[in-house]
Amino acid sequence: MLDLLDLKIFAEADADLCLSRRLVRDVKERARDIEGCIKQWFRYVKPNFYKYVAPQREIADLIIPRGIENKVAIAMVSDQVRKTLADKSTQHQVELRRLGQIAEDSPLSANAIVLRQTNQVRGMHSKYICTKCIWGIH
Repeated sequence: MLDLLDLKIFAEADADLCLSRRLVRDVKERARDIEGCIKQWFRYVKPNFYKYVAPQREIADLIIPRGIENKVAIAMVSDQVRKTLADKSTQHQVELRRLGQIAEDSPLSANAIVLRQTNQVRGMHSKYICTKCIWGIH
């Protein structure tokens, strides 16, 4: 899966700052008590950070120190991501045109059946798809 990524970014944040933000959020927005929040931090959050998140730092292409406070690094990364997306979009459009031309130039298989364009067929090709159909509920 990692080979599919163009850029792996790890944003560091001070653990004390993370804990304080979490306490404020959980007490204010979730009506939790501080003692329960701290227990959860040391029992689950912190150990799972070291088990699952911290190792990602080693495989990151870019490490942003000071996390969200590092405006310069974030601006640089944002610019690079925009440039990469624009380049990929251009490459994608070129490839789609190439594949479309191949499809137009290739004859249909003898096994292919072209449906007459009825309202029902056009409806199936529209962007409005029944969610029951997607989930196989019918």
